[in-house]
Amino acid sequence: MWDNTILIILGDHGPPSQSKVADVTIPMIWTGGAIDTTFNQTKTTSQTDLMPTLLAQLGLDARAFTFGKNALSAQGPEWAFFAFNNGIGYVNKDNGVVFDNAGKRVIEQRGENPGPTVEVARRVQQAVVGDYLGR
Repeated sequence: MWDNTILIILGDHGPPSQSKVADVTIPMIWTGGAIDTTFNQTKTTSQTDLMPTLLAQLGLDARAFTFGKNALSAQGPEWAFFAFNNGIGYVNKDNGVVFDNAGKRVIEQRGENPGPTVEVARRVQQAVVGDYLGR
C-alpha cells in the first residue's frame, strides 16, 4: 500500500515570532512510496497551491482551484496571500507587506519597493471574499 501512497503534510502557520511573514512561513512536505525523487523547492507559494500542484502531478485539470497555482511549475510568478485577524499580507519573490485593516496601516514590509503589494493584497482579499460570498 505504501508504494502507491502520497502523504502531504502542510502546516497552517509557524511558531509565533516578531514577524507576521515568518509566522506564516510553513513547510509543505510530500512523502510516501509514490514519490520517486527528492528535492527542496524554495519558491514562494501558499496553501491554496496544494491542490493545483497535486493535480498537475497527476495530469488532472486544476482550473476549479482559482486561487492556487502549480508550485512546481517553472512558469508564473511566485507569490502568496495570507489573512489573519483583521489583517492581510502579500509576499512575492522580492517584496512583501503586512497590512492592519483595523489600524489602516502597514505593520511590516520587506524589499526595495513593497508599496505596490498593498494594493495587490487588497485586490486578492476582495476576490477571495467575493468568491466566498458567491459573487
